[in-house]
Amino acid sequence: MPESKPDHRPDTPATSLNSGSELSMEIFRKIALMLQNTAYSEITCGQFTDLIDEYVELSLQGENAAKLMPLIKLHLDLCGGCHEEYDALMRIMNHSIER
Repeated sequence: MPESKPDHRPDTPATSLNSGSELSMEIFRKIALMLQNTAYSEITCGQFTDLIDEYVELSLQGENAAKLMPLIKLHLDLCGGCHEEYDALMRIMNHSIER
């Protein structure tokens, strides 16, 4: 009798993206959006932190900061944590200007 090869497939099938799981689809959409928006050149959160003051100052001076610093804008679009930092800094700066 010939020796059978071991079956390396799992006992249970992997969950399909079409399984109806809203959480899985939402995670899939977010990952797909991030991949779609990934650029050849990106900056890290540390680099963002080093440059955010300049970006905010340009914005407050009425300059098109997104056009002048496109990698900062891209990072803001992709990174929720850094976007929160930017929003907080803008609120602080706008509040101090109003005084």
